[in-house]
Amino acid sequence: MQKRLTNQSPKLFKYLFFSTLTGPFVLDQIFKFLVRKKILGLNTVCNSGIAFGLQFNHELNRWLIIGSNIMVLAMLVYFISQPKNFLVKKRFNFYFVLIIISGALSNLLDRLLFGCVLDYLDPKIWPVFNLADAFITAAAILLIFFNAFSKSQSKKQ
Repeated sequence: MQKRLTNQSPKLFKYLFFSTLTGPFVLDQIFKFLVRKKILGLNTVCNSGIAFGLQFNHELNRWLIIGSNIMVLAMLVYFISQPKNFLVKKRFNFYFVLIIISGALSNLLDRLLFGCVLDYLDPKIWPVFNLADAFITAAAILLIFFNAFSKSQSKKQ
């Protein structure tokens, strides 16, 4: 899979893989730590629900959310490990999916440790979110955009 993804050396591939997978996770966890310790005075929401604060006030639902997160993460890892899958045919797809996995792991860790995901970015015109959410959303949009653009380019040729 490594040679298929990059024309770079294996050392560079490992560096890009590791930094893409850990970078968003570490940045989000640092911000969450600083917010929890009141070093950063940001509006916070402990989101025990799913996207946009949709709440489910039952402990069983928490574990259903955790279980579904783990299943989706496992599917993404499986997809990027398959060399013939569309997610790894193009290098940017692979790295966008790694960013999604990284953000999802950060939010999953919060849910497991604290029972909720700490949201701390409050633009006032949108529900409160965190850096992991921003990474997931941006990577998903870019994944869709670049694949839609590349398909339209291949149809023109």
